Amino acid sequence: MTLAAGHTDTLTMTVKINNIGGFIGGTICNEAEIVAMSKKSGIDPDSKPYNGVKTEDDYDIACVSVPLKICTERKDTVIISAPVGYAQYQWFKNGVKIVGATAQTLEVGAIGSYSVEVGNGQCPTKNCCPAIVEEECICPPDICVPFTTKKVKKK
Repeated sequence: MTLAAGHTDTLTMTVKINNIGGFIGGTICNEAEIVAMSKKSGIDPDSKPYNGVKTEDDYDIACVSVPLKICTERKDTVIISAPVGYAQYQWFKNGVKIVGATAQTLEVGAIGSYSVEVGNGQCPTKNCCPAIVEEECICPPDICVPFTTKKVKKK
């Protein structure tokens, strides 16, 4: 696509998230970056195309939250994670800081909306989506089949 200097255009993508490949929920992000500019269109004065710097205006991220399902009665947990490579992490549940939750990953065993900040209150991506954890105690038959075992000592 060719775009004249000083003009803008919008690329809109519509996607459908499905349960193929074992995906069970969480945050899904799509990343896009301008990788080249023609000499005719000029030079981008405030960023360099295709350098992987997520904070520049030639890089964008769009995220969507897909709820993770747990059964608190069974004491289910899920592990959510932030991108690696930051010096500091702080996790929040429903907007409230979780004291001591400062690792790159967080094991969650309660329903709620979980988000993370890195560094000085920054989101690790431009468009932060929380990890949503919801209650669901439906027991699929192939997982929750009653099972009994008996050990007998032989002489």
